[in-house]
Amino acid sequence: MAAATAVCATLIGGLAALALARSNTRWGGVVFATFLAPLIVPRIIIAVGLFYLFAQIGLVATDLGLVIGHTVLALPFAFVTITAILKNYDWRLDQAAAVLGANRLKTLLLVTVPLVKGGLVAAFLFAFITSFDELTIAIFVSGGIKTTLPKQMWDDMILQLNPTLAAVSVVVFVIVTVLLLLAERFRRTT
Repeated sequence: MAAATAVCATLIGGLAALALARSNTRWGGVVFATFLAPLIVPRIIIAVGLFYLFAQIGLVATDLGLVIGHTVLALPFAFVTITAILKNYDWRLDQAAAVLGANRLKTLLLVTVPLVKGGLVAAFLFAFITSFDELTIAIFVSGGIKTTLPKQMWDDMILQLNPTLAAVSVVVFVIVTVLLLLAERFRRTT
């Protein structure tokens, strides 16, 4: 779930950040605020709203519903990260690629993406960790059938007390720490 969420959030957030950075519209602030809305609105309200929507279209207790719900919460982190990277991007490099005959897709894939890959990796990791740690959406959207690691930990904590919960907590802590250390090492090499 977390990997699929991270891919979706990075892709959507990256394309939205690129479009916002390239546009000169006066609606840029509104678009930026719209993408940040899931950070402002309490998660319980988002979870209840998604449950109501997904119940009507049949996505409760599905993997797709969980990925969509987690993507909604992870999207602001990816969007802000990539927007910050694109603030310092030299757009003349894209113009140079266009002058040399590259179309927009080739320019994006061969010039822009390699130059901002550190930001894309950071956005991916933020989205992954956000999804990996999300409990509220999992409780509502899973319908009690599908489970994620945080939901399973919650259920174990409420229903039974055993040492498995402590062991899983340590493993999760180690995984998150390793991911952050890898992101820092990758950032220094780029």
